[in-house]
Amino acid sequence: MRLNQAANELNPFLIVVAIGLMVLNLVLYLGMSVSQQFPARAAAHPYTAPTAATQLAPAASPASN
Repeated sequence: MRLNQAANELNPFLIVVAIGLMVLNLVLYLGMSVSQQFPARAAAHPYTAPTAATQLAPAASPASN
C-alpha cells in the first residue's frame, strides 16, 4: 500500500515536469527554425584593423643621413 501512495503523490510532479520539458522543446525548435530562416549577418564596419602588410615602414632617423 505504501508504494501506491508514493506513486500517487509522485504522478502530478512527473506530469508537471513532462509538460515543462515539452514546452522547452517546442520553444527551442521554434527558435531554431526562426534562426534558420533569418541568418544573422555582421554589419560592415568602415574601419578595418591594420595588418602587417598595410602598416607604414618606420621613418628613417635624421642621424642615419
